[in-house]
Amino acid sequence: KTKINPDVILDDLRHNVSKHPRFCSKLSDNGARWMKTKVNVDDHVVAPEIDPQDVNEDGQKFVDDYVSRLTMIPLDRSRPLWDIHILNVKTSDAEAVGVMRCHHALADGMSLMSLLVACTRKSS
Repeated sequence: KTKINPDVILDDLRHNVSKHPRFCSKLSDNGARWMKTKVNVDDHVVAPEIDPQDVNEDGQKFVDDYVSRLTMIPLDRSRPLWDIHILNVKTSDAEAVGVMRCHHALADGMSLMSLLVACTRKSS
């Protein structure tokens, strides 16, 4: 079990996101089509500084509350409709939690899982 290093995530995204059009496209102004765009992955990865006093004894509650608040914030339509939040908060199951958020227009459940597997696959 280990903390998540945001720099590792950012580096991997810089090398892989352009290979997957859904992660480097945004909706047109009228929402009728996808448009290829330059992706600044730094805009898509959020690693908040977390005050240990905010977590108290219950890391899972902190994560649940964070995700709940996140659902109330719309994705920025001026860029590709996804982001990743890195929460270096200890829960009963992990030392840290990664939350990926993407618009449902990007993919449904199964196709999103396939896309994520493809993005994280390493080639020899």
